[in-house]
Amino acid sequence: MSPPRSRNESPSSSRERGQPRAETRTRKAAAQAPESPEAAERAARKGARSSRVSVESRYRSWLRHHAAMARDSARRLLVAPIASLLTMLAIAIALTLPAALWLALDSARLLDNELNDSAQLTLYLETSVDESQALTLSDSLRDAAGVGGVRLITAAEGMQEFAQALDLKRSLSLLDDNPLPASIVITPLDTTPPTARCMVLVTPDGERSMSTFLGACTELGPQDIDASLVAAAKVTYFEGYLWDPPRAKEA
Repeated sequence: MSPPRSRNESPSSSRERGQPRAETRTRKAAAQAPESPEAAERAARKGARSSRVSVESRYRSWLRHHAAMARDSARRLLVAPIASLLTMLAIAIALTLPAALWLALDSARLLDNELNDSAQLTLYLETSVDESQALTLSDSLRDAAGVGGVRLITAAEGMQEFAQALDLKRSLSLLDDNPLPASIVITPLDTTPPTARCMVLVTPDGERSMSTFLGACTELGPQDIDASLVAAAKVTYFEGYLWDPPRAKEA
């Protein structure tokens, strides 16, 4: 049995009073209804998403950044030209000095090695010669005439120096035996350049192989040339090897 309505209450107001309950029931029914796959996908897209930047966008950003830096550098150079040039000069000197020092030290090292090698003779022994025999031989060479110094390099020391020079310690450690022989480095008393020599080896089929030692001719210079003697000669012979050293070319 429905409650009695008041005199001023109309049927339309009664229907409006019951409308919120109907809307609540409609919302609950919609919430309980299963969602479609399209609706679920749209709801998932509303959250945070990660986007990939293309290579072209990165390249354009890189160009814009470097163009802005170039404009800023040009502006600073125009505003303070002397200070900017002094800064660039300091940077250039700081970059050049280490390279120049390294080149000077490397050239000095190569020159020192060439001077030492030109005044030394290396005697390689047979692999059958043991260390005691090599030591006896080196002691006997110290007493020889014209010998200024003798240094014995054993097979183990030679392998160690060879590995350090070529940075092959790991590779050479895989060898079962040491293939290098012992050697004796002899330094003569007279370190002046010796006479040049050329050894020509001819095979049975007529092929020639030449082993040339230039010797003293590499030290030839303009001060060694007697102009009057050359002018009096009928034939002047120029050796081809003299065109290699700069001082010999001047001569």
